[in-house]
Formats: sequence, C-alpha cells, structure tokens
Amino acid sequence: EAGTLTALILGDKTELEDEIKESYQNAGIAHILSLSGLHIAALGLLLLKMLRKSGLPVWAASLISGIVMLLYSIMTGLSTSTVRALVMYLLAVTAQSLGRTYDLISSAALAAILILLENPGYIYDSGFLLSFSAVMGISLLHPLLQELCKGITEGRLLYSLHNSDALPAKFVKAIGSSLLFSLSIQLATLPVTQYCFFQLPVYGILLNLLVIPLMSALLGAGVLLSVAGNLAILFAKQYILHMLFQNFSILSSKITYDILKLYDLLTGTANGLPGNLWICGKPSPLQILLYCFSLVVLLTLFSQIVSKSQEAERSDDPLLLRRVEGLRRRYRRISVLALFLSVVLLSFRSGAPLELHAISVGQGDCMLIYGKDTPVILIDGGATDVKNTGKYRIAPCLKAHGISKIDYVFISHFDADHVNGIIELLEAVDNGITIRRIIISAVVPLLEENPNFLALAAAAKENKRLDRNGVPVMLMDAGDIIEEGEISVACLGPDVSGSERFRGRDLNDNSLILWLLYKKNGFSALFTGDMSQATEQGILEDYYNGAAYLVPLSSPVTLLKAAHHGSKSASSPEFIKLVSPSITTISCGRDNSYGHPHKAALETLSGIPGNRIYSTPQSGEITVKVYDGRITVNTWLDAK
Repeated sequence: EAGTLTALILGDKTELEDEIKESYQNAGIAHILSLSGLHIAALGLLLLKMLRKSGLPVWAASLISGIVMLLYSIMTGLSTSTVRALVMYLLAVTAQSLGRTYDLISSAALAAILILLENPGYIYDSGFLLSFSAVMGISLLHPLLQELCKGITEGRLLYSLHNSDALPAKFVKAIGSSLLFSLSIQLATLPVTQYCFFQLPVYGILLNLLVIPLMSALLGAGVLLSVAGNLAILFAKQYILHMLFQNFSILSSKITYDILKLYDLLTGTANGLPGNLWICGKPSPLQILLYCFSLVVLLTLFSQIVSKSQEAERSDDPLLLRRVEGLRRRYRRISVLALFLSVVLLSFRSGAPLELHAISVGQGDCMLIYGKDTPVILIDGGATDVKNTGKYRIAPCLKAHGISKIDYVFISHFDADHVNGIIELLEAVDNGITIRRIIISAVVPLLEENPNFLALAAAAKENKRLDRNGVPVMLMDAGDIIEEGEISVACLGPDVSGSERFRGRDLNDNSLILWLLYKKNGFSALFTGDMSQATEQGILEDYYNGAAYLVPLSSPVTLLKAAHHGSKSASSPEFIKLVSPSITTISCGRDNSYGHPHKAALETLSGIPGNRIYSTPQSGEITVKVYDGRITVNTWLDAK
C-alpha cells in the first residue's frame, strides 16, 4: 500500500497502481488521491491544535502551522486544488489570530483570482472547476438544502427524532447531516463531472460517509509513519530511541494499512454492485447554463426569504411571521421540484434518429452507430500508434455519447489496429460498459489460429457482466442479415460457404464486409475493413455474375468507410464507381508512416461527383447524423 499512501500524503502518483486508481475513480472517492482542502484542513488543523495545546499563543501557533502548510503544499506540487485550500487555510488562521470574521466565499474568490493571475488557462482545468464548485456547494447550496429539509424534519413523522437528544437519534441526524453535506457538493459539481467525465458513481455519496471521516486518522497516521520511520533509521545505533520510533512506525503503519484495506473492500464492493456507474453522457453548454441559472434563481429567492424572516423576527409581528412561514413552505415545495427538474434537464440527452461516429482512434478503425430506434453497434476498435486505445479513446467516446451497453460489436478482421481496443473493453469489467455479443467472419475458425483472436475469445469468456458464460462470439457469412429496430446489417463477404477463394487470402482481404440500411429513409453505409483492390475485383466479378447477397450494391451507398485507411492498394476506380458514395470517411493516424490516406485513393474517391471526403487526422471524430429529410456531417476539429 506504499504507492497509495504516497499518493494520499505527498500527491506523488508514480507508484500508485492503475487498478487502485481506477477502482477509486469508479467508486467516487478518487478525490482523496488529490491534495486538496481535505488534506490541508486535516493536517493544518491537527498541527494547530497540537501547538495550541503545547501552550503557544494563537498568533504563534497560526504562524507556524501556516508556514508548515505552505512548505507542505510546495513539496506536494502546488496543484490548483492545493493552492486553493492553502490560501483559504492561511486566511482562516490569520482571521483567527486577528480576531476577525472568516468568510468562506471571499477567501475562495481571492484564491481563484491568485490562481488565474498565475495562469488564466486554469479556467478550463477540471481540477480547478471541481475544487471551486465544491466550495460553492458547501457555502451556498448547503444552507439552501438545510432549508428544504426543514419541512421534512419538522413534520409529524420526524418531529420526535428531530427534537430528540438520545444517542440513536443523534447518530441518525449526523448521518443525515453528512448526506446533506455530500449532496450539496454533488449538486454543485454535477455539471463539471458530467461535462468532463461523462459518468457518475451511483454509490459515491454513501461511500464517502465512511471514507472521509477516516481520512483524518489516515493522514495523521501516515505522517507519523513517515516521521517515525525515518527517525528509527536515523537512531539505529541508539537502542532506546530506535525501539521507540520503530514501535511508533509499526503502530502507524498498522493503522494506515487497515484503513487502506478497508477502502479497497469498500470500493471493490461498490464497484461490484449492479449499476455502480451511471453513464450520463456529456451535456451541452446550453444545458449547463440553464442548470446554473436555475440554481442562481433559487439562491436569490432563498436570500430574499432569509432577509424577510429576519425582518419579521425583529418586528415580532405574529401576522407577518405567519406570512413569512407560509412563504417559506411554498418556497420549499417549489425549490425541491425546481432542483429535480434542473438535474433532469442537465442529464437529458437528445440525438438524431440515426448517428454514425468515425471515432478518431489513431492508426486504426472504429465506427460507432446508434439512434433512437436502432441498436448500438461498434464496428472494429483498435489502433497501433496509440496505447490503451480502448481505455483512452473508445470508452470515453462511448461515455460522452451516454452509451453504456453495446448490442453488436463487429470485428472485420484480427489485425491489432482493428481489435486491440475491443479486447481492452472486454477486460475492463468495471468500466461501466457492457457488450452483448460479438460478430466475426465465418472465415476466422477456418484459418490458422490468430493470437488476437485467441485473446479476444479469452476476454469474451471471462467477461461475465451480462452472462455467466461470458460474451457470445458469433459467426457471420456472406448473405447473412441481422435486423433489429430500424436497422438492417447484411454481410457481403467473405463468402465462406459458396467459395474457396478465402483460403488464398491474407487477413486484410478476408475482412468482414458489411452493408447497413436504415429502413426509414433508405440511408445506407458500406464498411469494407482492410480489403484490397484484389478483393474488390472479386466482389465486382461476383456482383456482375448475379450473386444474390451483393444485390445491395445495385444502388449507390450514402456513406463509405474507405478500405484499408485510404491505402494505395485499396479503393479501385471500378469499385468506387459502383458504390458511388456521397460521404466517405477515412480512419488513420496523423503523420502515419504508411502515408495514409494515399494520394491515389483520394483522387479516386474525389472522382465521384458530390462525394464529400473526411479523414480523422484532419477532422477528428466525424459525426454523421441522419434525419427524416436531411443528413448532416460535423467534425470535431472544425467545431473546435
């Protein structure tokens, strides 16, 4: 647990295991790994209390604790959340020394100004936004939520509990107060969390009820361990001092170990529960603006009601007091409804009837397809020039679009740049994404064993999120058709049952060729894997010889996924003329060593009148939205 403890106390994550980090993130307690107000307040106040008990005056104890916290913050790297917490702590102890009132909002504002003066770009940093929105939640939303809960706690059912001083009642009230405190932070940080991370840990609020109270003990024991451990080594030749500090080290290490193992148990349990992650997707700036506006309105009304209540109490007018109390009751009811609707509005995701996204994975292929009345389809997923393609490219893209379940994963062939990201998705069983089934070409079992195929089969068997037998892997042959909702997916090759041609081909030329039809308006798309011009020539021969499964090619396709990343060896003029696409997407890596997309392929594709060509290196993610009467194409880089 040394790597975890080092990250917790020093902010040094170099030895932190990726599994622990991901487990904490998915469980909603990753904030304890970032040096923030929790660390500064816990350690600073602990030191301040010890100095005060030693007999030092307030100003001296405050000065020493402030200097120590400043040095501690510098040592741990001065992250935005650490600087914010440090400024606020220094202002708090200074106010205490001078006998002045400490104002949370003012100190947070000063911290924000200082940070942004040093680097205005921090306004886009998720750590900055989360840190300051959490402070706003504590200072502004928490009093509002307390007001909204008064109508419940003062009601008949909870009146006796609210006014009881019994130990069980105090415990329940403490739990309720902690939940309310956590909820105020969650509501304030909700837009930032959804916009930056696209997911919410469902059990995070409950988990933090146990995690946060133990942090003070964990930090204190961790600091004691570091000090006593070094002193034990320093006094190795002085038996009494050595044994004293060694025993302190053993005791503190036992405490830290037990707490960290409890954290592991809690996060493992939470991540193993159904629905542990809510994949919420990415809200639009307008949704965030409306959400913030609704909170501002509620807070403004709350401020006016508090002002009227204070005025009524000063006047001691019974009639005015009753009017204000009636106003507060109406405000509580309206505010609860308004908060609920605001969260619903922020979390609502609208989309086109059909959307196709060419995900920018680098030197590889990945196409995401989904819609209102269609299954979620992923065709290929991998790259050779980007590490952890599934974790850092495909999974975030799926989550940004609010997708947690993939109905069909089609794998054209088993080159790494088409499949390694899919294997990652299967192996990451706690990432919140489930796969229902995998479709591969019927040619795969007939060829010699492929390491990537074996890896995928093993990962699919071990992935038991939906089925204890794992994710089923199914075969598709030329002429096979899958229909679900408004989508029809037909296999145009390779023809395993009707031809032996596949036996003399390599992996690329045995790519699964798919034709997709959107039944509502006839939109069609052709996905060609990495097939070469030789395979295209074979398809042309079979088509002109009347092969029934190639009938879809008798009409031009709306969208073509260019074969083999726009290679020179693919996209023959005869084949491109036959399919005559209106939109062509090319997926490849920026400045790749293969020269994709090749000039010859681009010239061939450009020869089709009206064909709009997009490539991921220049466009980023390419989004095609299909409506009843129109089709739109948006590119990520152009949008930026």
